[in-house]
Amino acid sequence: MCSMTAPVISIDGPVGSGKTTVGRVVADRHGFLCLDSGLFYRAAALGVLENQVNPEDVPRVLEVSKSLNLEFVPSSTSSSDVGVFNHGKDVTSTLQTSEVEAIVSDISKLRRLRLQLLEVQRSFISRGGVVAIGRDIGTVVWPDAQLKIYLDASLEARTERKWRQRQDAGEAIGVAEARRILESRDRTDSTRAYAPLMPAADAVLIDSSDLSPDLIADEIDRLIQDRNILDCC
Repeated sequence: MCSMTAPVISIDGPVGSGKTTVGRVVADRHGFLCLDSGLFYRAAALGVLENQVNPEDVPRVLEVSKSLNLEFVPSSTSSSDVGVFNHGKDVTSTLQTSEVEAIVSDISKLRRLRLQLLEVQRSFISRGGVVAIGRDIGTVVWPDAQLKIYLDASLEARTERKWRQRQDAGEAIGVAEARRILESRDRTDSTRAYAPLMPAADAVLIDSSDLSPDLIADEIDRLIQDRNILDCC
């Protein structure tokens, strides 16, 4: 169905499936904002760390999350290169640290936290012209997305990507440890009681194991064209 607002494209999938990289390519091609919903949970995790809150202290975690005042600011050169600010402070690089990574999975499985952040996510996505990336965008956060993609890949391919990502970040991590992290996150994401990781019924499934981000973006562009999505705004 056509809408007067700019379209929303959702890309869901497990850790290491390549959804963030692909989302950025698609966003750049169409001048859309690339919004990774995981950044909301990382921001909450960072707040928990900075306030020295026990991640198991749910009331305090919710208090920290409620106090967030996030802004997502596209760079002057790329709509997919988004800076994250909390109360005016640039926290972009801090969100990707191993300390945040260590607790974000436990933080993000809290149903009350997800509900608390749901409306915040929707307020950004509702503006349209967004490639929204996550694990429950097409199923929970924005089920009215004009195009839903579920990106997956073999555990081996995802492990390699995760390992290289950590190496590039200067972290000494072995392949076996990268695989353990992925397996643990997969279990948490797919078995949580609220908003588990799963493809939307009308999502297009793409296996990224042996495809480059540009080739996947080409396929998404074909879907956009075939469905006349850009003509609906």
